[in-house]
Amino acid sequence: MAASPETAPTQGVETVLQVLGGKWKVLILWHLLSTTLRYGALRRLMPDITEKMLIRQLRELERDGIIARISYPSVPPRVEYRMTTYGHSLSPILDALCHWGWCHLQHQQAGLRSERAGGTNLRASDSESVPGVVVQSEMPNS
Repeated sequence: MAASPETAPTQGVETVLQVLGGKWKVLILWHLLSTTLRYGALRRLMPDITEKMLIRQLRELERDGIIARISYPSVPPRVEYRMTTYGHSLSPILDALCHWGWCHLQHQQAGLRSERAGGTNLRASDSESVPGVVVQSEMPNS
């Protein structure tokens, strides 16, 4: 029987990190979210990943039931990858991560603007320009 959230509160997050952890898995899933892609197309979409790492990440995602590998008996061999129905359950999570990423970029840019203007901390009013980002107000000076 699995541990309950009360006895193992981090087990859910640890499981997510085990399945989706690493530099490339989320990006692979993002590319496969709305389409089926051949291996070569995935390689071209992610030129910085090594062939060995891409194969490893694809195998792990397939093992976990997140993606499916479709092999066609042809010469040369043709292999495609697609999200499984189970894998598509990650869609809202991937969308949320993408949205957070854009918000984070805006947050960083706001911080750079603040630094250039002579300040180093964001004020609570700066959060208005960064949708979805909550900035805690500064601590009062003692």
